[in-house]
This record gives sequence, C-alpha cells and structure tokens, in this order.
Amino acid sequence: MKHHAQKTAKFLKQNYQRLVVLILVLSILSLTYYLKDSLIKNFFTKDPSSYPLVSFKEEYRYKVYQGDYLLGKKALPNSKVKVLITPGKYSETVKADNKGEFIFRLPQEAKLGRFRVTFANFDALKNLAWIRSYKVTVDSNNTLSQLPLFKNFQPKDANAEEEL
Repeated sequence: MKHHAQKTAKFLKQNYQRLVVLILVLSILSLTYYLKDSLIKNFFTKDPSSYPLVSFKEEYRYKVYQGDYLLGKKALPNSKVKVLITPGKYSETVKADNKGEFIFRLPQEAKLGRFRVTFANFDALKNLAWIRSYKVTVDSNNTLSQLPLFKNFQPKDANAEEEL
C-alpha cells in the first residue's frame, strides 16, 4: 500500500503542471458551455435597431435582424394591429396608442431567411381598417456569426420565401 502511494505521489509530482493545465482547460470549456447563451447575449449580440414602417415600400425587400423594432405611425388610435410573419405560423397583436403609433419587435428567436411581415389594423368593432405587407430578410443578431469564418456555416431555412 505504501509503495502504491509513493508511485502515485511521484506520478503527481512529475505531471503536476500537465494536470493543472488540463484541469484549467476542462474548467474553462465547461464554464463556456454552460454560459454560452449569456456570453453570446452579452458580448456577441447586435443591439436592436428601429425601422419606421412609413419609410418601407411594399416592392422592396429589407434586411432586419432578430430583435429589431418595426415602428408604425398610421394605425387607428387605440386600436389593435395584428402582425403575421409568413411563411410560418407566427402572429402577434400589438396595441396602437392614442396617436396611432405602435411598436412591433421581431422575436429574438426568429428564424433566419426571407419572410413577409404583414400588418393588419382593426377598429374597435374588429373591422379591417387597412393592411400592409413588407418583404424582409431576417439575419442573425449574433455578431459572431457575421465574421467571415462563420459565414459559410449559416443555417438555411428550407421554408424561406423565394424572391418574388
């Protein structure tokens, strides 16, 4: 038993630096794995931008990023605006303020690719007041994915709309 303990101590002495480096590397990798979402969110995520819909034209395609804001100014005061993102099944209802202004934020988890964002404004009796539809290309808000090294590894969405 004493001989075995001596061998173990000798092995540890000889390989102490290697073991310390190995433990540090494994600790860093483990910590990075468990904190990857918060690391990406805090250090590699683009701040959201705001785009006024009054400047959008229905015949153009606009590049937007996950989490960006689309600002509307022409809804009926205190009405509801239904937002649909197609293809797909995403829908959300936002409320216009007393000036007819509303804010829609693209989901942080929005799929990447080409989509159509449709805004439908309804009055208090749920009658359609107006409808507008815009072509967008949703890109990742992860700035790490914007680096040339990662450009070729972007996921392709099979359901993304083709250019009209």
